[in-house]
Amino acid sequence: MQPGDREYIKKNNHQTLTISAISVLLAFSVPLWLNLPFKKDEMGAPILQGLLTVSGGLVLLLTFMENRRKNDIDELKNLDESIQKLHTNRHERNTKSIELMFSSNTPAAVSAVYSLCNIADEWANEATNSENENSHKEAQSIINVLCTYIREYGKEQENPPQQEIYNKLVCKTILEELSNRLNILDKGYSKWNDYKINLKGTTFTFPIELEKIGNTNNIDISECTFKDNLRITIAADKNSDTDSNETESRVLSLEGCVFNSSVSIGGNVGAEISEINLQNTHFKEKSRLKVCNLSFKDSPSPSTSEPSTHSIYIHGTQPHEMVFSDLSDAAIVVGQKYDSRDPNNSGAIQYTTIQGNILIEQCDDTSFEIPDRHTFNGEINIFCSQKNINEIKMNDCILKKKVIIKAANIKEMGFTDTKFNRGLDTDCSEKIETLTACDAFFYINGSISHQGVDLINSKSKVTIKTKYITLLNLNGTNFYTPLILEVTEIEKMEARETKFHVKPDLSKTKTIKNHDFLNCEYYDSNQKKYIPLTHP
Repeated sequence: MQPGDREYIKKNNHQTLTISAISVLLAFSVPLWLNLPFKKDEMGAPILQGLLTVSGGLVLLLTFMENRRKNDIDELKNLDESIQKLHTNRHERNTKSIELMFSSNTPAAVSAVYSLCNIADEWANEATNSENENSHKEAQSIINVLCTYIREYGKEQENPPQQEIYNKLVCKTILEELSNRLNILDKGYSKWNDYKINLKGTTFTFPIELEKIGNTNNIDISECTFKDNLRITIAADKNSDTDSNETESRVLSLEGCVFNSSVSIGGNVGAEISEINLQNTHFKEKSRLKVCNLSFKDSPSPSTSEPSTHSIYIHGTQPHEMVFSDLSDAAIVVGQKYDSRDPNNSGAIQYTTIQGNILIEQCDDTSFEIPDRHTFNGEINIFCSQKNINEIKMNDCILKKKVIIKAANIKEMGFTDTKFNRGLDTDCSEKIETLTACDAFFYINGSISHQGVDLINSKSKVTIKTKYITLLNLNGTNFYTPLILEVTEIEKMEARETKFHVKPDLSKTKTIKNHDFLNCEYYDSNQKKYIPLTHP
């Protein structure tokens, strides 16, 4: 019997008495209504007797029902008393466990953590089975206490060494228990994915692992400091037991965090997420970021409700190495967007330096962007040989080291106003829709001087190799390094006002259907002068 049956039992009380009275009244009323006499040998007598028999049986049945109702009431009272005692017992255990957790007795504090988690499990299970909102609130209040302990004792404090060890042990215990219950594939624990986990601003001095997380939206680990490794694994949506809408965006926010070591964010088979927010993050020297095995779905912008222009957005102090592997439909943005740095459109923004190397491998239908006005000091390697790339965009940037791009198909490449110090190597096995490098500069080993440089074996060369290009736009660009164009067919090539300070090699390009080489010229080393470039 459920507590909600109380109203039903009260209602049955009135119904039982009413039906009994009506039955007896009908037993006498029917013969009178039919105008039948009640004498022994008359017709009305057997009818009256039959109706009274039926009424008597009905009264007995109703009497039985009434007795059952009284028993139900007693059972309900006992149930209410039992639930009240159970809740009182939980509150008493809760209070005692909180006192022990904040005590200086380490074994007792650790034991209190387990006790609080078990009590929260009891409330959570009750909330799930009975849809009791109050039980949900009770579970949340215990989780809040556990999170508060981590936030407060995870701060940098000048405590005695023994106290630091104690605080660390208790915090680690809480984190382990939280992780177990956030793991939606571990059936040995109650699930806390519907509860808010607020760890904002915590300093973690030990490795953190959050495995197979279902609802990333309820976990707040922004503005934290991770002195050791951080590893987060996201579970597939189809295994999620949360009640969230299927179309709800899943966002993992690490905004404002400081990382002293490695960060790994991944997913199990079929895992989807909308956005990974790494804005205003600070990676210490030699730190590493890896994002892998995730599928990204459109994340609506809070202001416009339109799909977001990025799914991985990282800026601040970048890590020594960034690896993006086996992603699909990702829009990766490394560096703060120009509009955010210059909201008034003053145009006076200086170049912002980005350290570290970038490796993008086996990512399908993915976009990559370094926003305008950035100096990138590391290597950029995009190795997606059998995958399709939507867009590669690095406009108005200074790229200090070589850029290597390998893919099956590329829809759009943009390098307008960009300075390449160590060359560009593009190998696209099928097709490039658009490659735009207007007003760009391709230097030879970071210089415009060819003195002492082996041009034939130079690693600063620009190589573009593919079967087909719809539009190749090189208007206004300066090539101080050799350009090697190996394309079976170019639909349209524009090189107006383009200057090749070293003669380009177009011998392996079979067909250029349409071209515009107005005022385009190259330096002839034999004639020691610039001469117009004509159709090859």
